[in-house]
Amino acid sequence: MKNKVTTVGKTVKKYFHSTVAKENEKHILDKLQGYDMVPEIYDAGNRCIEMAYLPGVTLSELIDRNENNLETVFKSLIGWIKDFNSITGNIVLEDMNLKNFIFSNNKIYGIDFECWHRGDNKENYAAVLAAVQTAYFKDEDIKKYLYEYVENLIDTDCSEAVQKQIEKINLRRRSMKKIRNADCVIISGGKSIRMGFPKGLLNYNGHTFIDHIIYNTTVFDRQYISANNNLYNVFNCKVINDRYIDIGPMSAVHSGLTECENEYVFFIPCDMPFITEENIFYLFDTMDTTADAVVFTAKYRIFPTVGIYRKSILPQLEKQIESGNYKMMKLLESIKTQYVQALFPYQFENINTPEDYKRIK
Repeated sequence: MKNKVTTVGKTVKKYFHSTVAKENEKHILDKLQGYDMVPEIYDAGNRCIEMAYLPGVTLSELIDRNENNLETVFKSLIGWIKDFNSITGNIVLEDMNLKNFIFSNNKIYGIDFECWHRGDNKENYAAVLAAVQTAYFKDEDIKKYLYEYVENLIDTDCSEAVQKQIEKINLRRRSMKKIRNADCVIISGGKSIRMGFPKGLLNYNGHTFIDHIIYNTTVFDRQYISANNNLYNVFNCKVINDRYIDIGPMSAVHSGLTECENEYVFFIPCDMPFITEENIFYLFDTMDTTADAVVFTAKYRIFPTVGIYRKSILPQLEKQIESGNYKMMKLLESIKTQYVQALFPYQFENINTPEDYKRIK
């Protein structure tokens, strides 16, 4: 779900749905303050960052217009990456989208830093080359020149790293065509009897489980929380209340399919904060569009509450609820279900008990 951005005069306010994204972005902005590489920060609240407005166009728009010397512009972007690496050390940007850079007053500025990890910062060069390689240029020689320019700059063969980045970009593009027709529902309506505390509000690495999941599912235009607890109203996501009480996750699936607007709904439980975008992209990319449900399998288990369901199964779902059978596996057996082996099975760890929670802290 896109973060809300408002501009008043020379001030931009960016409102975040996830505190994980907000803290990630603030960390990078703080590091780059004073280097004329990012907007100046004026203030940072709980879920908002206020910063200076930069007039200009994104690099993506610049390519479309083809009005400038693109070779010079992208050499400037590579220079920006070089400075970024020297200042931030081992930070690797995960979203090197050309829309995340502004060309303003003949300079490059970065404007989006929600997604990053620590690693080999040479990956940043590979990521920007992949972005250039997959962008549309009228002059294809620019791509070849920039590729050679970077390899000479860092004295490293980038071909393998760039190819991996290109595969990630293409996976995202393919899967997003389907994700645009899907909403996301975070299942948080359980009683958490074994845990003794609402699981979605447990803390991991300084943020609640729900915050992590919102962060990992921002690819969806709309995110909802299925819950019967007012404590979940603080997350800037619409809360969907169960229409059937005390029947388990089947109620969340029913309420989500009833409430959501899109043809498909992706469900994920609040006690799985480790499932990342890449697994979600993979699920949608491999999705059989004729299936009624597409769910993950991992560690020899089926996860019926981590997957995609079509609104068209609502009559079958309601019929099963009325019969008093609330088992999700029974539902999957009665409809056309596709089972997809997760790319990263270790991400599918449930946190159900205090012992499970203690293990990950």
